[in-house]
Amino acid sequence: MLPSALMGRSPLFERFPTLQGRVPWTPLGRWPTPVARLDGLSRRLGGELWVKCDDLSAPRYGGNKVRKLEHLLAQAQARRADRVVTVGGIGSNHIVATAVFAAELGMSTSAVVVPQPVTPAVHRNLALARALDVELIPCAARPLVPLCLSGAKRRAGPAAFLIGPGGSSPVGTLGYVSAGLELGAQVASGLLPEPDEIYLALGSGGSMAGLALGCAAAGLRSVVVGVRVVERLLTNLTLVRLLVRRTRRLLRAAGLEATHLPAPRMRVVHGYLGRCYGAPTEAGVQALALARESDRLELETTYTAKALAAFIDECRARPGRTVLFWNTYNSRDTGVLLEGRTGAPLPGRIQGWVDRDSGSDGDPGRTDDPSAGPEAGR
Repeated sequence: MLPSALMGRSPLFERFPTLQGRVPWTPLGRWPTPVARLDGLSRRLGGELWVKCDDLSAPRYGGNKVRKLEHLLAQAQARRADRVVTVGGIGSNHIVATAVFAAELGMSTSAVVVPQPVTPAVHRNLALARALDVELIPCAARPLVPLCLSGAKRRAGPAAFLIGPGGSSPVGTLGYVSAGLELGAQVASGLLPEPDEIYLALGSGGSMAGLALGCAAAGLRSVVVGVRVVERLLTNLTLVRLLVRRTRRLLRAAGLEATHLPAPRMRVVHGYLGRCYGAPTEAGVQALALARESDRLELETTYTAKALAAFIDECRARPGRTVLFWNTYNSRDTGVLLEGRTGAPLPGRIQGWVDRDSGSDGDPGRTDDPSAGPEAGR
């Protein structure tokens, strides 16, 4: 566990104290995360452009998953789980984050994994998963995931706890309701102006749904803009709205009045995915380079660079606004997680996927050394 001095009190409970003890939560992160003006991009693009630094959400491993896991792993603890079973691509940041924080709470991790384009970031996350002793269970195709998850949960035993894709259940989404409330408090205290729009990568949907709901509950009129980085059938505005409704029902069941949960303002931007999930795009690579040059902002090509590409394009098209980029990347150096640890070899089937696909979609923004530098935090 983190030393208590480094842990932040949940913004959700600060705003709605009656929820404490009625929804699961355990402290993992350090709140609030900072906000900063993007001076370089503001000069280049016009307007007031800001970043919310969720890449610094916890000392060991940052990114957006920390907020979700504070609620999900608390739910696992309440059910006396000894193992967490989850799912993602072979280079999933969600799997790495789950393993890091589950271990802090005394739980091991199993993960059903599906193929994705192999980039240096994928190599790094596979190395981290092995070092963290994650049991990796290959699943050949996404349509087979429910069957593979069911089998993995059954083999893990009755004390295992299941976390779905990206942690985007109503319970996990509470973490980003808290994030929206946190942002509202930062605006109210004058740390940044109220954004006209807030951009973030849209994957499994929990971050966008929770953030939009939390911003509305905080009284912000900001529009939350999700930049889709997975296939449309897996994520779209209809599915995000459904998750908002389910999360609102959870909060109302916990005693929150409907008047505290106004309708959120949100939209989805398409056209930045590229060939498929995980494959770098030219627009993303250019956005990554521009952010690094202008504001020393480090991103990755699967999620955050694609989201920033949309952010840049829309700021150029509509200059003069106040716009916030929500950085879901993990910028913590995870080399310490690899020191002296290699873990078990990859299962033969997963190694075959890696060998077949390695180098076909390299990440121009990162090194191939799996122990070098920070990781993607989506």
